[in-house]
Amino acid sequence: MIRFAMAAAVLAASAGAQANTVVINQVVDATTIGNGTSPYLYSGPPFTLAVGDTLDVNLSFLPGQALLIESPFVVGLGVQPSGPGISITTQLFGSMAFAGLQGAAHDPTPRASHSDGNGFGVDFFHYEFLDDPTSNISFTGVQFSATILSYSDGSTEQAYDRLYLFGQGDSVSVVAAVPEPASWLIVFTGLAALAGVSRTRRKKVAAGA
Repeated sequence: MIRFAMAAAVLAASAGAQANTVVINQVVDATTIGNGTSPYLYSGPPFTLAVGDTLDVNLSFLPGQALLIESPFVVGLGVQPSGPGISITTQLFGSMAFAGLQGAAHDPTPRASHSDGNGFGVDFFHYEFLDDPTSNISFTGVQFSATILSYSDGSTEQAYDRLYLFGQGDSVSVVAAVPEPASWLIVFTGLAALAGVSRTRRKKVAAGA
C-alpha cells in the first residue's frame, strides 16, 4: 500500500524570473520499496519542467519506518514522462539529502549529470555518500532536487507524471526508525517533569502526615 500526503505546486523562483519550481511532498509506505525496484510513487496531475525549472521532491516514509540498505550501491529518484515520451538526453544539476540518516554516511555533494532515455534520474553512488565503504545505512525519508539544464532534442520543456525511488545494495528492508535526538530530548524532559511532580506529591503527603 502507498499512502499519499502529496502537494504539488508551481512557485515563481523569483520576481521577474522565468524559472519555476515544482514541489512534490509525499508520504510513502517503505515496504513497497525493493532492492532496485519501486512502484510509481506519484498519482497527481502531469507537471511540466522547462529548461531552467527545478523539481523538488520530498519523500517521507510512514511514521516509525526506516529503509535499511545493506552495503548500498546507489540511491536515486526516477522521473518518467506523460505518455510514451521520446528518448533524449537530459542535462541537469541534482542534489539529495537524507532524513533520519543512520550509519557512517553523509549527504552527497550536489552535482551536474545527464540521463539518457525518455525520462531522467537523480542518482548518487555509494562513494559519494558513504564515509565507510562497508557501512549500512538507514533513513526515514529523502529529498531530491533537480534543475533542468537542457534537453538534447532542442525542446524547451517536457511533461512528466511518474516518480519512483530506487535504492540498491546487498539487501533492502524496512526497520524501526531510530528517534531523532530532539525526540529523545522531549521524552527525557517529559519523564523528568513527571518525576518532579511525583516527588512534590510525596513531599506534600509526608507534610500532611
